[in-house]
Amino acid sequence: MLLRTLADEALRNLCSRWLLATLVGLVACGVGAGTVLFSAAEVGTIRRTWDRQVAEGRFVYELRGSGPDGVDSARCDALNAWPAVVAAGGKIRTDSIHPVTSPGSTYELDHVTTGYLGVIWPGVRAPGPGHVVAGPYASESLGLRAGTPVAWETDGATGVSSVVAAVPPHASLRDESADRHLFATAAPTGAVDRCLVEIDPGHRAAVLAALGAWFSGDAVHEARPLHDFSRSIDPQAALRERTSRWTWWGGAGLIASVTVLSWSFRRADAALYQLVGVGRASIAVLVAVDVLVASITPAIAGVGLALAVRASALADGLVRSVVLADAARLLATLALLPLLCAGLVLVRSVFVTLKEA
Repeated sequence: MLLRTLADEALRNLCSRWLLATLVGLVACGVGAGTVLFSAAEVGTIRRTWDRQVAEGRFVYELRGSGPDGVDSARCDALNAWPAVVAAGGKIRTDSIHPVTSPGSTYELDHVTTGYLGVIWPGVRAPGPGHVVAGPYASESLGLRAGTPVAWETDGATGVSSVVAAVPPHASLRDESADRHLFATAAPTGAVDRCLVEIDPGHRAAVLAALGAWFSGDAVHEARPLHDFSRSIDPQAALRERTSRWTWWGGAGLIASVTVLSWSFRRADAALYQLVGVGRASIAVLVAVDVLVASITPAIAGVGLALAVRASALADGLVRSVVLADAARLLATLALLPLLCAGLVLVRSVFVTLKEA
């Protein structure tokens, strides 16, 4: 009953100073929403940079032989069984072909191991026997679609035909020449010109160390990145140094400042309660209810509204974890705000407070 009475009294105090309470609530709501929106926007941009670099081959490495013999194709193909390797493969040989529908044109038919296409076009599966994968440019210029037959002639054979198993939806970001080529799989015998290996980002160091031991007897140079990203933005460093990592505590400081400032205009209220015999514990409850309603609840509402607005962005695991962590830190810090305000109100003498008021 006492708690209910104190809560009602706190709400009446807020209603009597509704303009001040509204201003504090708007600031708290704006800070809560801004913390989520700023973090989601910045981390989302970093995530898109990361995804683009991964698509371009940030974690694709190539191994080349020290001599003209290349890299053992069987060892390269065996890397596909490693749990931390996304795909691995190489090109065994390339034939120049003349399509029957365009005899005056020359295209390249690459014979590759099964994992090669998964490296240069993530998600594209290697074709089976009697099938080929056509690069987007080759497909467009020759009028090929998935399931259509294609025939060609070479210097060593005539009337060779196959069926197009798939056409990648876009040009390869990892091998610009692949757009014009046709690809057929071949058994991993002999050597490949180079072994391309896409590594899971979380296991890069371990896999690179294991590759050195795996190819130790093949006179293979160390694994080198397929593309140089040394001059581009490092998404991992950007995530560690993001500006929004300071938003939650800056926002908590702003809400605390506004809340304490609002109580500076009401410091006589606590003194009057003490003069009429209201205990310190009861005054602390009044302050806590006041802060909960005027500051913490609007902050929670702002966080919830911003989470609903950015629900689509939060589908990404990284964005969701960072944004929810920032929001949780903000709300956890605000949970201490009632204690701070109660302490500031009760620490001063009643007579000093009345005199200043």
